[in-house]
Amino acid sequence: MHSNGRSAAVSRYSNLATAHWRGAPLDQVVKESVRPFKTDGVGAIDISGAPMQLPANAVITLSLMLHELATNAAKYGSLSTLTGKFSITWQMHQLDN
Repeated sequence: MHSNGRSAAVSRYSNLATAHWRGAPLDQVVKESVRPFKTDGVGAIDISGAPMQLPANAVITLSLMLHELATNAAKYGSLSTLTGKFSITWQMHQLDN
């Protein structure tokens, strides 16, 4: 899942992100980015967060970053063991100006 996996991660989101340049829901981007790493019996991936729409220009960058993070977890970290856990969580915060 090296460069071939990266290419697949980009292609999954190229169509989604560029469809009318509206972006994509964050939860879909996260789920699709780590989907290749969700295998029965090896580790667990938990995903949670508030509904949020990502702008199109952030979708591919974030999907590649998440793919790399999951790749490292599968090779060297928590997803390389039967009892490992991998969690991705996000929150929305109001910024004070």
